Amino acid sequence: MQETPYEQSQAQAALNTLSLLNKLILEAGLSRNRKELAFRILNRTAELTSYQRACLFDVSHGKPRLLGVSGQSSIPADSELAAVWSELLGGLDPPLESKILTENDFPGALRPAFAALCARTQGLDALWLAIPVDGRPAVGLWLERWGEGAFSEHELSLLAPLALGYAIAWDKCGRLAVNPAKWTKTLTSKRSLWTFLTALALVLSLRISLRVAAPCEVAPKDPFIVTAPLNGVIEEVFVKPGQPVEKNDRLFTYDKRVATEDLKIARQQLQIIQSMLTRSNMQAFLDPKAKAEASVLELKLDQEKTRLELAEHNVAKLDAAAETSGLAVIDDPGEWRGRPVSVGEKVLSIVDPAQTKVRIYLPIDDNVPFDADKPVAVFLNAAPEAQLLGKLTFVSQNVIVSPHGIPCVLAEADWIPGGQPPRIGLQGTAVVYGKSVSVAYWLLRKPLSLARKTLGI
Repeated sequence: MQETPYEQSQAQAALNTLSLLNKLILEAGLSRNRKELAFRILNRTAELTSYQRACLFDVSHGKPRLLGVSGQSSIPADSELAAVWSELLGGLDPPLESKILTENDFPGALRPAFAALCARTQGLDALWLAIPVDGRPAVGLWLERWGEGAFSEHELSLLAPLALGYAIAWDKCGRLAVNPAKWTKTLTSKRSLWTFLTALALVLSLRISLRVAAPCEVAPKDPFIVTAPLNGVIEEVFVKPGQPVEKNDRLFTYDKRVATEDLKIARQQLQIIQSMLTRSNMQAFLDPKAKAEASVLELKLDQEKTRLELAEHNVAKLDAAAETSGLAVIDDPGEWRGRPVSVGEKVLSIVDPAQTKVRIYLPIDDNVPFDADKPVAVFLNAAPEAQLLGKLTFVSQNVIVSPHGIPCVLAEADWIPGGQPPRIGLQGTAVVYGKSVSVAYWLLRKPLSLARKTLGI
């Protein structure tokens, strides 16, 4: 019986579909890795059945994980839409079954999310193509059509053999990525072992600079120290931390009561001695005894004048003024109010913001011989992307306690010209370079030191 043209066209269409299906499965099997296979699953499947968007999910670990989206080079794994997809797929039971999705396929709590997704795409029709490996969930393909007709059961049946081919290719790519037997055989061969040992010996013998990373801070360079000019009690501090000050600006003042009372008493004592001396001088013409008393009063008068000069000096120093311009560096000004101080005690300092240095707190165990010719790399916490360079100028030989309460060795470095110096008080990490050592020494220095301290070897 001769076939009709309709039957011939149907046979040709079936043959084309079978050829296309075979082509897609063959391409998937030729994928060199899972990334390449995922790209083909997402974008080449459209030749068998049309869709507007495809999403590939890894469902092997329970919670679905987005692996890719058709037509996109990057994975929007943290987007709101990806979270909706993952939530909906997590509600599918079982995830091994391919199906055309409706609201009834999701638990009641997830149906509003599916309805909202449909509204967003203006007529969504979704299909879930499960791609299990060895009967266990592996990956799956979420297909979407937007207002262009629903998926049919015929299309689902066409995708079933393609899913089987994808599963075989996915399993093969996974086995190619990790093949312990092959790697073990390669690494344990005699030639490979000698090659590895030779390369390791060469690497360990290379010379590199010993480097030490330590906390650091930006400190003022050559600050002007303001000390207490008198013994007394501070009444008020007029500057705040970081406040700009000009020369002769008032910095702080003393409690004036004691000093002014001493000045008053000194003046009164001077007047009394002057009166007594005047009277003795008048009586000295008639009484030799009064003449001798006048000599003693003259000495007392000189003593009282000296005492008066000291009292006047103390009163003149009750208001401390700045002797230079800059920024005030001081602790909480409120804590100085009512605080007794001694002559020479530091109250605050005045610094030039353009003159700074790096203060480095080296760990005690890392106080190695440093190379002053190699620049110090500084990475500040406030700007970790920028590297500043300094020149090592000082390494202390004594152990101090850092502001964090850790014993350390103090080192300092000046900035290498070429940029704006950072603000005073910024903290970060400084990398200081030592002499050149072998890679073996660089790797074993700290473990060997720990072993000697712990085991005494």
